[in-house]
Amino acid sequence: ISYLRAHLYIHISVFLWGCTAILGKLISYGSLQLVWHRMLITAAVYFCIPQVWKLVSNTPKQTLIRLWLIGIIVAGHWLTFYGSIKLGNSVSITLACLGSASFFTSIFEPLLTKKPFQKQEITSGLIVVLGVALISFSLPETTNPQLSYPWAIGIGIISAALAALFSTLNKKFCVNMSMA
Repeated sequence: ISYLRAHLYIHISVFLWGCTAILGKLISYGSLQLVWHRMLITAAVYFCIPQVWKLVSNTPKQTLIRLWLIGIIVAGHWLTFYGSIKLGNSVSITLACLGSASFFTSIFEPLLTKKPFQKQEITSGLIVVLGVALISFSLPETTNPQLSYPWAIGIGIISAALAALFSTLNKKFCVNMSMA
C-alpha cells in the first residue's frame, strides 16, 4: 500500500469512527438495543456471504471459542461506548475518554505478550489520562437528572480499557495464528 493510500484509509477510518459516535448520540435507542441491532445487522450481512459460511465451518473449534471471547469483549466495549454517550449526552466526552486507550494498551500489551513495559508509551498514556481528568474537572454541573458526567467519564474509561484489551488480544491472537 502506498503512503498516500494508507493516509487516505486512516482519515476515512477516523471520519467513520466519529460518525459512529455522533449516530450513537442521535439514535434514541438505549446502548443495549443499539449494540444488539448493530450486531444482528452485521451478522446477517456476513452470513449472506457464502465464503463466510465456508470459513466458519473450516475453522477449528478452539479458534472459534477465542474469537467468540474476543467478540464478547468487543460487545462490552460498544455497550460502554454508547452508554457513556447516553449518560453524558456528549460525544466529545466519550471520545476524549477513548483517547486513554493508549494508556491501557501500554499496560495490557506487555502483560499479555510478555514484552517489557515501554516507559515512553506509559508516559504518553498518562498524559492522555491527565487530559481526561482535566476535562472532568472543567465540566459544568448539571441539574438534569438524566445527565451524569462523572458516570459518563467512568464508563468511557472502561470503554477505552476494553478497546485496548480486545486490540491487544487480537494482536496476540493474529501473531500466534501466523506462527502456527
